[in-house]
Amino acid sequence: MELRQIIDLFKKEKGLFFGILGLCLVLGALFVALEPKHYESNILITIGRTEGEPIPTGSEYQYDNYYRLQADERYGDTLVRLLTTPQVTRDIFKEAGLANATPEGTFFEGRKLSSQIVEVTFTDADKEKLPQLGESLTRVLNRYTSELQSEKNGEKNWFRIIASEPIITDARTSPAQVFGIALFFGLFIGFWAVLIKHYLSPPQPKKE
Repeated sequence: MELRQIIDLFKKEKGLFFGILGLCLVLGALFVALEPKHYESNILITIGRTEGEPIPTGSEYQYDNYYRLQADERYGDTLVRLLTTPQVTRDIFKEAGLANATPEGTFFEGRKLSSQIVEVTFTDADKEKLPQLGESLTRVLNRYTSELQSEKNGEKNWFRIIASEPIITDARTSPAQVFGIALFFGLFIGFWAVLIKHYLSPPQPKKE
């Protein structure tokens, strides 16, 4: 099929093409209008120590740094796994004074950025609850940390959790992104719908 024939075909089927394109854009607009509100909170957690030690010298200093980083990294993995458990989620809600609220729909996700820094993100439909949950998150993780370390009373350099101020953002999908996706699918589906209709239509009798 030549380019001129394709252009003529789309002129002939412009109603179908623009109808599908318009439908996709309308669906995109409905998605933006009906998407429920939810907000995301982002907190950076630093794994610190509750008490210091005299700084060793020579090769001891190198070994101390090495084993400390190893321990911090292992404990960072522990924190990431703790945040995925339903028990920790319930404890965070209880600590925030939200025992009657349902934790369903609120997910705490931890991601290690380095051996000593863990990024925690969580979402909720109620923006006002997020600062409370952020504060209780720090207290609960410190409590779990103390309980884990209470079995090793003879060791020094206890872990402690130092949390940053939460950054709260609107977690809904960007309207520009939604309309961009809707436009892409509208053009794509409309293009192929016109071609499929053309090839499935019975051949037109040639004029003599």
